Amino acid sequence: MSKTINTIVAIALVSLFPALTIYAGLNAPTVEFSEGQAIIIATDYLKGSPTFSFDGIEDTIELADVDTIRMPNTWSVTLKFDSRHAGYGNRTGEMVAQVITEHTAKVVVSSGEVRSAVIDDTWDEFNQREKISSEILPPEEALNIVIEYLQENYDETETLDVDIEWSIENLTPENLVGASTIEYSGNGWTITIHYPVVWKPNYSFKVEHTSGFTWSGTVDQSGSVTETE
Repeated sequence: MSKTINTIVAIALVSLFPALTIYAGLNAPTVEFSEGQAIIIATDYLKGSPTFSFDGIEDTIELADVDTIRMPNTWSVTLKFDSRHAGYGNRTGEMVAQVITEHTAKVVVSSGEVRSAVIDDTWDEFNQREKISSEILPPEEALNIVIEYLQENYDETETLDVDIEWSIENLTPENLVGASTIEYSGNGWTITIHYPVVWKPNYSFKVEHTSGFTWSGTVDQSGSVTETE
């Protein structure tokens, strides 16, 4: 999708008025955020970032994409913009090429706060340094690993495929802190993933089919599958 930020902001303002205060504590009430609010927060962050503040061209900012991350109130917002020089961060005093440069920024917003920001998959704008390659295995990749494992080892899973159009539901209980449960359903299959919200989690899987087939196992950060049932 490709829309100007001004159009998205105008639409999102309708939903901006609920309080954005984040309450601490396990028993605190949950504050719900919207995709539109995440876009506004990501855009404001980009405008105030060192790279854009140095020489970014404001009327070139465009919304390229928004992805829902499988955690409550979390989105990855992709923004495109142009700058008047090459390079990243505050380049005051540096010798930089004076050339219009296109950039793509991915900003992760969770519960109303920016958690990370990377420009051109190269520069960590959040920490003002070169991007450090992440070795975290996300739940979506763990899901594909389980599907491929089952296809290779169980004849009953011939209808299970990575290309199934999944219906995805977040089953994490309201106000639960520290763990997430996601359910994928489609083509007669139901796959439930449970994992702790930590830096490098292991994923627990429960796979069920309407035929009666069931399977349980785990996937660690190396991609190794261990059957538990």
